[in-house]
Amino acid sequence: MVVAVTLIMGYMGYYFNRSNLSVAQNSILLDTNITKTEFSVVLRYAAQTSPPSFPLFVNKKKKCSVGYGVYAAGKFMNGFIIEAFGGRPLFLIGLLGSAVFTLLFTFFNTVAGFSAMWACNRFLQSVGWGALVKVVSAWYGSQVGFACAQKRILFNFGATVNRSTARSWE
Repeated sequence: MVVAVTLIMGYMGYYFNRSNLSVAQNSILLDTNITKTEFSVVLRYAAQTSPPSFPLFVNKKKKCSVGYGVYAAGKFMNGFIIEAFGGRPLFLIGLLGSAVFTLLFTFFNTVAGFSAMWACNRFLQSVGWGALVKVVSAWYGSQVGFACAQKRILFNFGATVNRSTARSWE
């Protein structure tokens, strides 16, 4: 039970580190005088007035954002690493590393600095889901699909908690 609660809280932490940038985007743009178009290199939604109703990997100018490109590459590479070293340690390493780069993000005020920190953050975040599936698959055996569907709910729950909390700080 302790591991299950830790995974739930941990994945909420992953989601917080993932979606806090889109919540803080307007404040960042005001504080740094970076345009939405420039910031779209970092975050795909920046050049749009509202996020699309389905996930896209490109911004309006059909360029892949730094975060999505690194996240996609990390999903592929980290799958092999998770298989070799196990889900539990890598879940925690990814979560803590993502939190560190989220904090380091605050020390920058240029697109290059934001891009570098966000790329590191997203690479570490790409560990989360694979590590979670690795841990959960040991519990459910042949019902891994059912287990993953249950854990996928954490995305929605984490997003709701994060956005409602973060927007109240603005």
